[in-house]
Amino acid sequence: MSINKAVKQLLNAKRVVCFTGAGISAESGIQTFRSKSNNGFWNGLKGKLTLAYFGTPFGWNLTPEFCWKHYIKDFYLPIQKALPNDGHFALNQLRKEFFPDMKIITQNVDGLHQKAGIPEDSVHEIHGSVLKYKCIKKGHKFTIASDHDLNNMLNNFKGYCDINTTPKCQHINCKSFIRPDCTLFLEPLPEEAWNNSLEEIEKLNKGDIMIVCGTSGVVYPAAQLPFTVMERGADVIEINLEKTRLSNEPYCTFLEGKISLQNKWDYLNQPPPQMYHHNLHPQPYGMLPPGNGMYYYPYPNTIPPTNGKKD
Repeated sequence: MSINKAVKQLLNAKRVVCFTGAGISAESGIQTFRSKSNNGFWNGLKGKLTLAYFGTPFGWNLTPEFCWKHYIKDFYLPIQKALPNDGHFALNQLRKEFFPDMKIITQNVDGLHQKAGIPEDSVHEIHGSVLKYKCIKKGHKFTIASDHDLNNMLNNFKGYCDINTTPKCQHINCKSFIRPDCTLFLEPLPEEAWNNSLEEIEKLNKGDIMIVCGTSGVVYPAAQLPFTVMERGADVIEINLEKTRLSNEPYCTFLEGKISLQNKWDYLNQPPPQMYHHNLHPQPYGMLPPGNGMYYYPYPNTIPPTNGKKD
């Protein structure tokens, strides 16, 4: 079984990097962009028109107030209401208990990894964030921690989520409309986040792992990252509802299903086993209840690493 193989790979890895896309946030109620199974945001004629106008600088430069209204209504508000799901918490638990240096490279702009407890400096947001804004004309940047902070920053702007009022830059002699500092199509990726991501991948060697969660693998240059990992001799564990062009690669272990893998306990039909990890836990490590993480699954007949011992 692929799950057995994935568990053995994780147990023997010295370093892990995660690469996440919209699919990991789908269980939090945030619509994905391209999934065939949940009416992806960019699918169909309407989706393509939406992408061409709101997903590129063209619409924001031409009609910033119109774009802001639809951004708040269709994009920001669902994210604002969303909470991390089991998949987000599972990755954080994996980081805390087994791979403390693990970094998250994410294409998501929702900040749910951080809400799940992953430190800000361990998350590289290569497509920006809805908590970061910039003005359209001069690129003055704003970073906020909450709606309240943004309201104060923008001179007590009335109702940040008021779709009928577009905030303006408060820099002297600017007053340009602002937009989310998310990477639109036709724009370069944030240099710092991208370079940090490449540095993390360069640390991976044979036997190390990149976990790929919930990404369609069609948006470049981000989609190239798992292939770069495999070129370095490391392995990829892909968890997706649908196969991608990555899934059948020889160094990729594909697991079909939701990121949290809650249904796997029913498949086993038995109490959770104990887990061993040779890096941090030579002693048996207790299990969390069902639905708390993909890495808690050394299934029957899974052989612990030779240097992991059970008392």
